[in-house]
Amino acid sequence: MPTVSGLVRGSEGELLSGVRVRVYRRDTGALIGAGITGDGAESDDDWASVALLLHLDGEDGATTFLDSGPNGRSLRASGAARISSAQSVFGGSSLLCDASSSGVELIQSIPFSGTDEFTIEGWMYPLTTTTYSMLCGNAPSNVQLCRVQSSNGAIISALSGSDVLSATGVSRNEWGHFALVRKSGVLTMYYNGVALASKNSTTSFTLNYVGRGYNVSGHQFIDEFRVSNGLARYDGNFTPRNAPYPGPASLPLGFYTVDTGEFSGECYAIALDPDGGETLPDLLLRTTPV
Repeated sequence: MPTVSGLVRGSEGELLSGVRVRVYRRDTGALIGAGITGDGAESDDDWASVALLLHLDGEDGATTFLDSGPNGRSLRASGAARISSAQSVFGGSSLLCDASSSGVELIQSIPFSGTDEFTIEGWMYPLTTTTYSMLCGNAPSNVQLCRVQSSNGAIISALSGSDVLSATGVSRNEWGHFALVRKSGVLTMYYNGVALASKNSTTSFTLNYVGRGYNVSGHQFIDEFRVSNGLARYDGNFTPRNAPYPGPASLPLGFYTVDTGEFSGECYAIALDPDGGETLPDLLLRTTPV
């Protein structure tokens, strides 16, 4: 498919992001396509594997939650689940679950077959004000993932009543990175990038809650939560990422590309001022799509 591409620069030669570029036919002046210059943001090379991505940013007390992943899953608050500015790792807010049956419900649950590799991860601040803290799980079924015992820091991940991992050494009342990974049939539980326990696992299960699980209402803050299905992101100890999880691939800073459909004749490319919508002074490009 023919395309027109190039860079948009400001008055001092700096590359500009978020600028809309329009491409017109030279012969008739008809608009044939438009695009926006990229911001060069870091991207996730395995974006297609992301089944759920919650940044958990928002106003204090909000009960609306957004899946920023490629599926855009529908979510709803359960119990007293809400956005809180009292604690966060990134973005100034997080999910707070501090009452019975509180969590974020996935309207469409995420299924995992017994042969699926996966990575379920996020930051959690376990509270000591009650019995348990819980990263995620399945409320009707016996699924509890990264459940922390508030009294002694013991951690359990159960895909079923018999497929269980357990360890100790988790800190309460502070943030920690939790990850559950299945690779080549081996399930491993990580805390702050260190493997705590592993076992063989071929259990099928579904995930339908963040912040609660089977027969347990977790009490905790949760931030930056991600599920990757079909991908084991970690194979051994690792350093948790010190930034929000990235999104899909972005165009390089200042770069644009516009699909011109079937037209392959001479074109003009014109950039619009991102502030006022006016045409920038200079013609960007007179070219033939390639």
